[in-house]
Amino acid sequence: MDKHRFCKTLMGFILLAVLSPVAQTCSERVGIDGIPQLVVPQEPTASWEKESYYTGLLRLILAETVLEYGPCNVVATDNILTRMRSVALINNFGIDLFWGTTSIERETLLRPVRIPLLKGLMGYKIFLINPEDQQHFSSITSLEELQKLRAGVGADWPDNKILRVNGIETVTSSNYEALFRMLAAKRFDFFPRGASEVWSEYRNHPEVSLHIEEDLVLVYPAPVYFFVNINNTNLEQRLAKGLHGIMANGKFDEYFYQHPIIIDAIKRVRIDERRKIFLTNPLLPRTVPLARQDYWIYAWDKN
Repeated sequence: MDKHRFCKTLMGFILLAVLSPVAQTCSERVGIDGIPQLVVPQEPTASWEKESYYTGLLRLILAETVLEYGPCNVVATDNILTRMRSVALINNFGIDLFWGTTSIERETLLRPVRIPLLKGLMGYKIFLINPEDQQHFSSITSLEELQKLRAGVGADWPDNKILRVNGIETVTSSNYEALFRMLAAKRFDFFPRGASEVWSEYRNHPEVSLHIEEDLVLVYPAPVYFFVNINNTNLEQRLAKGLHGIMANGKFDEYFYQHPIIIDAIKRVRIDERRKIFLTNPLLPRTVPLARQDYWIYAWDKN
C-alpha cells in the first residue's frame, strides 16, 4: 500500500471512530453541515416561550457532553405534533425525543431520562379562567367545591386521567390552541396549567380575554422528563450524563433561574401564598425520585 492510500485509509478509520458514537448518541440524520441532527417535535407558535426552555436546556446538555460524544444539532419537525403523534414517531424513528409529563404508560412505551426538567413546577397547576369568574374561584376552599366545575385538558395528556380520578369532570380537545378558545366560549370553567407555563401562555394568547386565577393551586407530583425510543439506551445515557454534569457544575441552576418562564413561576405565580388543593396521581411511576431533594424546587415530603 502506497503512502497516499495508507493515509486515506487511516483517516477513514479515524473518521469512523469519531462519528460512530455520535450516530449512536445523537441521530443517524446528518445536516448539510455534516453534523448529526437531533429531531424534536415542532410546537405551536404561541408556545415558543415555554418550549424554548426545553430546547435551550437540550443544547446545554449536548454542549456539556460534546467532547465525549461529539457534536449534535437540535432541529424541529416541519409540522406541529401532538404528544400521541410524538410517541408514535419516536417508536418509528421519525423523531429522536420529546419532553412531557411522565406516566406509567409513557414509561412502558418510551425510555425516560428520570431527571425532572422543571424541578417539579409542572406539578403545581394554576388556572386560566374567564375574568368574571374570579370571585367564584376565590370562594373555593376544597376539592369537593372544585369538583362542581369542569376543567379543560388535552385529550392525550396524563392530566386528563388524573383529574378524572380525582372527581373533576374534564372537557377535552386534541387541538391545544382550541382549548383557549373553548375556555373563552365557556365550554368549561378552568384550564389548569403548570406554574412554569401559565404566564407565558397568558401573554401569548392576547386574542382571547382570559385571566390568571389568583388564589388556588392544584398540587400533585408530575415531573417532566425527556423521552427517547425505548431501545435508544445510548441517547438516554448521554442526556442523563449531561444533565447530571450541568447540575454538578451549577450550569443547570444558572439556566433554570434565569429563564423567563421560571422567573414568572417564582416571582409572579406566588405558589406559597395560594390555597393548595392536593390531588392523587395514580399514573405516577414508582421510579420517580421524589426523595431526591436536589431534583425539586419544593420538597414533596413537605407538601
